[in-house]
Amino acid sequence: MTQPLNLGNCCGPSVPGLRKITFPDGDQVGLIGLDAAMEALYREGKAPDEATVAKLIDRLREKNYISYNPSVQVLYEQALLGEYQRFFEKKRR
Repeated sequence: MTQPLNLGNCCGPSVPGLRKITFPDGDQVGLIGLDAAMEALYREGKAPDEATVAKLIDRLREKNYISYNPSVQVLYEQALLGEYQRFFEKKRR
């Protein structure tokens, strides 16, 4: 389940384009540019599959630290595949 991440408070502004994703184990991480990257892939006609998720991760690495550790990579792949599947289905309706 994703939630908008609002970091705005009395001490500073919110970060545009920042959103949390939840990993299968329940841990969460904030990513900058997730919605924009998914929108771009959708406009390119990319279906939700492993190849598209690999492209999504590559694009997210431009603004986010995503470890190349294989066990961490799998968590991102699982979480982002679910995110993109939900995004894709919502756009098709």
